[in-house]
Amino acid sequence: MKRIFNIGLFPILVLVLAASCGGGKADDNGKKMKTVVIGEQEWMAENLNVSVFRDGSEIENIRYDDDWSDVHKDKEPAWCYYGFDEEEGAKYGKLYNWYAVNDPRGLCPEGWKVPTDADWQQLIDFLGGKEAAYDKMKSTSGWANDDNGTNESGFNAKPTGIVDIGGEFGLEGIGTIWWASDPVGIKNAQTRFIYPGYRFIYRDPLSRGQGHSVRCIKEK
Repeated sequence: MKRIFNIGLFPILVLVLAASCGGGKADDNGKKMKTVVIGEQEWMAENLNVSVFRDGSEIENIRYDDDWSDVHKDKEPAWCYYGFDEEEGAKYGKLYNWYAVNDPRGLCPEGWKVPTDADWQQLIDFLGGKEAAYDKMKSTSGWANDDNGTNESGFNAKPTGIVDIGGEFGLEGIGTIWWASDPVGIKNAQTRFIYPGYRFIYRDPLSRGQGHSVRCIKEK
C-alpha cells in the first residue's frame, strides 16, 4: 500500500438519534442512505457513494494516478475509490475532489448538501467539543491498533484514507478526512478530519485537488 503524509498537516448533552433509510440516493445501486439526527442536525450516517450529480450528469471516475493529477490541473470534478479498487467503495464510499463538491449541479441528493465549516462546528460543539467528539464520532470497529470509538453519536466515522493531488493514497485504517463546502484562498478548501496522533477532530484547509470523503447534511 502506498503511504502519503503530504496533506498539509502538522507531523454532557443527551443525543437524539434516529436512524432511517430515507435519506436519499446513497449509491449507484439506488440504495437509500441511513441517516442520524444529532442535536438539531440530520446527517447521513454513511459516506457518499454516488457517481452522478443531482441532475444525473456523470462525474468522472479516475482509475490511474496520472489521471487524478490531470483533473486537478484542469480543475475538473472527479472521484475515485481508495487505491483505485472498487471493493474499497463498498467499505468506505467514494473519494471526491473539491471540484465535485463545489459543482453547481449538486453532489448530494435533493434536499441535502455538503456541510459548511459552520455545520461541522455545530456538530462538534453539540458533542462536547473537538476532544469529546473524537470517540463519539468514530465507529466501534475497523480502526487500526484497536483505536476504535464509541460511536455514541451514531455518526459512524470509518478510517477511509485519502488520495493526494498526485494520486498517492494513504491513511486507510488510521485516518479519514471530510470536505466542507467553504473555499479557503484560491487553492484550498476547509476540511475536518481524524488523524493518528491527534485525539480530537482536526480542522485544516487542504488542496482542492485531494480526494476526501463527503458526508451530506439535511438542508433546512
